[in-house]
Amino acid sequence: MKTSEWISLIAVLFSIISFVLSFVLSARSARAAIKPVLVVIYDASQGWIIKNVGNGPALNLIVALRNLAGVWMKPVRVPPIAASGEFIPTWIDHDNDHGIGVYYEDFQGNGFTSRCGNDLTQVSKGSLFPAWKDEQIWQTLVEGSGSTHFTR
Repeated sequence: MKTSEWISLIAVLFSIISFVLSFVLSARSARAAIKPVLVVIYDASQGWIIKNVGNGPALNLIVALRNLAGVWMKPVRVPPIAASGEFIPTWIDHDNDHGIGVYYEDFQGNGFTSRCGNDLTQVSKGSLFPAWKDEQIWQTLVEGSGSTHFTR
């Protein structure tokens, strides 16, 4: 091969690599632009608050408590949380004896779990909860007065 052919081949390879890298980074950026990220924070006046600090709505939420043995328990399904929105799980109140976890999905069905314990929040892909059956998960019914009631 001539030198000019080598230079042309290298230029084509460089263009292909640049295109692929640009495509991957663009797709990753687009996903991040619509991804919900839930954090569990404590407010002295309200108790625990689940806040969406991400850019997309959090759907199909399940909130659960974790005991000292590391067992997830008391799952409760709650309404979706919009970007920059929040939900106050009034039944948890000021409980500082348990860890708190929230499973949620983005609008594409990708699942995530946020968990908080000992003032440490971690976000993971997928569910860290047991595979509860629907009849094991409590449903929230939020009344107009702000009180929360449950049903199965």
